[in-house]
Amino acid sequence: MDSKYYGRLFLQWVTGMSYRFKIGWLCIILILSCEKIDLIQDNPLDPGNPDYEPPSVILLAAPDEGATINEFEMSLSWSGNENVTEYRWQFDDDWADWTDETSVVWSYLDESDHSFSVQSRYSTGDTSSIVTRSFIVDAVTGPALMFYPRRHQAAVGETV
Repeated sequence: MDSKYYGRLFLQWVTGMSYRFKIGWLCIILILSCEKIDLIQDNPLDPGNPDYEPPSVILLAAPDEGATINEFEMSLSWSGNENVTEYRWQFDDDWADWTDETSVVWSYLDESDHSFSVQSRYSTGDTSSIVTRSFIVDAVTGPALMFYPRRHQAAVGETV
């Protein structure tokens, strides 16, 4: 028997089947012909990736914990790991908005205990733990008269 005979026989068999039966056979053939694909999780921001590294942040330039600063101006800087896109920082009580800046300078610091905190995040929204540093500002020496707060803005003609 030649291949034309088998082709006609297959065609008669297929045309005699119901629509649901044809679809069922087609699904079985497709499922059996598919090979298993192993998923490669290589997205560095996917927590399911075995090589996932959570966001982190470190202080590069900051006073030691509990240190006393003898200046009324201070600069702090920080850095995150490779995929960090944004940072936010807190000075005493107020958090700044998320930004890509990695340093800040404060002038006119008041004599007092202060704390600085910084946090990083990925573009996915995953955030790092918060790194905090506490320090004391003691920039006035000797007998002195000091106004609090050290920096005050006033308009012309305003009583201060």
